[in-house]
Amino acid sequence: MHPLCLYRTRYHEREKNEEQLLWKTAFFEAQVYSALDGTLVVDGEGRKILQNQRMNELWNIPLQVAEELDDRSEREWVTNQVQGSSAICR
Repeated sequence: MHPLCLYRTRYHEREKNEEQLLWKTAFFEAQVYSALDGTLVVDGEGRKILQNQRMNELWNIPLQVAEELDDRSEREWVTNQVQGSSAICR
């Protein structure tokens, strides 16, 4: 196969994969934002990736806490509302 043809094939495969990933991401976010459950997704460093409004409503999370990128304040806010949370969350 000619190198240019190979490049085009790989480029189109990558483009198709990116489109599928964007669609799946949009679908996942739509599910999270429309869920009746409160949802908070963080990465391994504790940075918020995704949070729905229902999470804020269920736990009465203040706007300034909900808007922080780090999840520490939010975890503290939520665990302070749970009786016996010191034994669960360490």
